[in-house]
Amino acid sequence: MGPLSERGLYLGLKVAASVLSVCVALGLGWMLWQRFPGHKITDQELLREAVAEWKGAGESGSGPSYQIFEQQAAQGYYDDAADTAHLFKSTEDLNWSMVELTKIRSENGDIQGAKNSLHNLDGSDVRAKATRVIALIQAYRGDLAGALETIAPIGQSDEVLLAFGQYQVEHGDFEGALNTAARTKSGYQLYYDIGDALRLRAEQSRAPKLAAQMKDPKLAALFLECARFTLSFRKEEVNNYSGDTL
Repeated sequence: MGPLSERGLYLGLKVAASVLSVCVALGLGWMLWQRFPGHKITDQELLREAVAEWKGAGESGSGPSYQIFEQQAAQGYYDDAADTAHLFKSTEDLNWSMVELTKIRSENGDIQGAKNSLHNLDGSDVRAKATRVIALIQAYRGDLAGALETIAPIGQSDEVLLAFGQYQVEHGDFEGALNTAARTKSGYQLYYDIGDALRLRAEQSRAPKLAAQMKDPKLAALFLECARFTLSFRKEEVNNYSGDTL
């Protein structure tokens, strides 16, 4: 087969594929128009229809598709998503979906709505998980006061403080992150993050200076000791502040 014949075959296949795509789109549009005549089809209606089709097919499997639930939640149809979640047949799936709904709602920016929904959750364990999720999202986004208020009923403030410290590190507030670390029982985890962030910024020389500003000498030494695993110091700088050698 010559080059012209091959080119003609390629163009023919391309045209055929385009025609097929148009036919599928027209067919889908006709089906939806027949089902919902006279008004524009919304995503919410399509997702509800998907749930209705699952019910009409005999409610097979463990429940509706997880993708339906996730799309409803992501697009802000929270009541619909909760209704879909309650169609899941196992308690484990239901509990997971309700916590996930709280997470997605918080990530969408509706913190107050997510907090209000906690009253509708069954079981203290599920409420505690959902509460933790909300508080961590608040902390990761820089709202420490709000996060501490949210987490207060279950008393897991250390994890919230660490999340807020990571927010500070990501935004270059290393002094603030060190102060936050000092308020937690496992603040050393932030020391690794700070060292890594300084390395990525090529600001390794700031580590000893940051240590020198810390009020607690033991914490300052611990910061340098932890940071050395994620930060390449010049040997003389480490010797001056921690007495160790690399």
